[in-house]
Amino acid sequence: MENKDLIIYIDKKEIKEVIISLAEQIQNHYYQKPLVLICPLVGSMIFMSDLARHLHMPVEIDFVHLTNNRNNTTRLSTDITCDIENKHALIVKEILDEGKKIKFLKERLFLSKPASVKIAALLDKTSRRTNDIKADFIGKSIEDRFVLGYGMDNNLIGRNYPNIYNPKQ
Repeated sequence: MENKDLIIYIDKKEIKEVIISLAEQIQNHYYQKPLVLICPLVGSMIFMSDLARHLHMPVEIDFVHLTNNRNNTTRLSTDITCDIENKHALIVKEILDEGKKIKFLKERLFLSKPASVKIAALLDKTSRRTNDIKADFIGKSIEDRFVLGYGMDNNLIGRNYPNIYNPKQ
């Protein structure tokens, strides 16, 4: 169960409200356009699943897995499998902070000749941004703080927590 050293930062009710709002924005933007949701594993899977269930339109869903090698260079260990040519690709990310991996992914996806590539982020932490990348659909902007739960982890623990937490000070 959840750790007693954590305090709720964003509860599951607010998370759901933010996701419903994001889904409405995305539906309005992509109305009657072919849309592919691209989920970077592993942290984004919970957010992507909930977001997809609130999109009342046809979408394709695909997954990628990004890793950093010893030189801290990003690479794809698992690439998309669907064809995104002339379709709109939406990268679905639980938190956009530094942006290094997502910038790499966005550039990689453009090689497949999509109609567009945009980013939807549940949380946007611009104070940590080290790359020239921004989210097109933002659920909630947050200050520079450690968050855990709802897909975000601490040493692989906590992704399954239903709320988003901060550690107690």
